[in-house]
Amino acid sequence: MIRVSGNCTSSALYFDTTERRFAAISWWIDQFIARWHAESYLSQKLHFRGFLWQRESINEYDDELVKRTNAYIRTKGFLSLWLPYYASYGTTNWKDFNFDVAAYHTNYYGNTMYDYQWVNAVSYSASYYNTGIQMIYGKGPIYNGTHHLDHFNLGLPEYQGYMKHSFIVYQFPNQTMKTIYSENIVDYIRIYMFIKGLYTKIPYPNMVY
Repeated sequence: MIRVSGNCTSSALYFDTTERRFAAISWWIDQFIARWHAESYLSQKLHFRGFLWQRESINEYDDELVKRTNAYIRTKGFLSLWLPYYASYGTTNWKDFNFDVAAYHTNYYGNTMYDYQWVNAVSYSASYYNTGIQMIYGKGPIYNGTHHLDHFNLGLPEYQGYMKHSFIVYQFPNQTMKTIYSENIVDYIRIYMFIKGLYTKIPYPNMVY
């Protein structure tokens, strides 16, 4: 339970129905858009295109809520993006939820049971279902030192080809572009080259492809 104002009224709002949950979400969207327009200096540096659905998987009881939310976003002149985990609920019929674009997470980190072949599998699925790919470069115990190179290498034309032919979302868990620039300028340049479509394969010890 939270207290909100505007079109949700100032009374306590419970999220026990889709209608009430949609009222809260649409109110928040309106508040964000109003704040964005009020802070005009932001548009000098940023181009706001739309909203991200926060959950990587859609609960079955959220079907109608997601559809209504995305339709509402579109009436405001913005786009909706979803970043699902590979094979989570809704990934094969993401267009039915009124998303403008979706990009699959590869589920590949380097230090888990899933190897680089998951990048290949997700790429095939993304191509079939017309989604984008998430490029992952993270820090922490589940990330090894070459997982980002696998994401880059496998995007080349001789492999999956998503470097030049896919919608790509870049994710940097537990770090930022600024820290990458400060701590690992070589990888920063590799990211830049990949974005520009100029990246070339980087081998590393024991690489098997």
